[in-house]
Amino acid sequence: MIADTKDWPYDDQTADFTYCRLQGAPGAERYMPAELDAWAQRFKALSEGKAIDGEFVTPITGKQPERDVFAYFVSTDKPNAPRNALGIQQRLGIEAETD
Repeated sequence: MIADTKDWPYDDQTADFTYCRLQGAPGAERYMPAELDAWAQRFKALSEGKAIDGEFVTPITGKQPERDVFAYFVSTDKPNAPRNALGIQQRLGIEAETD
């Protein structure tokens, strides 16, 4: 699990997939373009089994497998969560589903 919150700022990988809960700092829940760039790079690296920089409770050791990455954006300022998610989709070339 990866969380970008005040209470849990860690990047632990504990499953064969990655779950990310991203909120940002209180009052600054809208990620800036450079921050979205950095998150997109981290998601791509994780999906490819590559190491990422971060603060870990349990350090990642050894070769990592490729894995699915699920990112969930939450924000107390509601319009920011969809903006953040769309920004990541654009950076990673992910088409939004319209069904």
